[in-house]
Amino acid sequence: RIELFEVYNRYGQLVHRVTQKGEMNRFHDIAWDGKLKGKLQPNENYTYVVIARFFNEPVPTTQRGKFALIK
Repeated sequence: RIELFEVYNRYGQLVHRVTQKGEMNRFHDIAWDGKLKGKLQPNENYTYVVIARFFNEPVPTTQRGKFALIK
């Protein structure tokens, strides 16, 4: 179960955030459409943070990484 999904631009500005709202188990529940306040963001590298709790695990797992937005 995903508890938190955040995306930051190269300046460290938060551009997307989804927190747990019941069972977020479908991709479109957390996906980022590449926009901030309705404006498509530039092609560049972004950083993500995902906090997920796996079945039978008492402590959530945090995963960080980078990806390139290409339109």
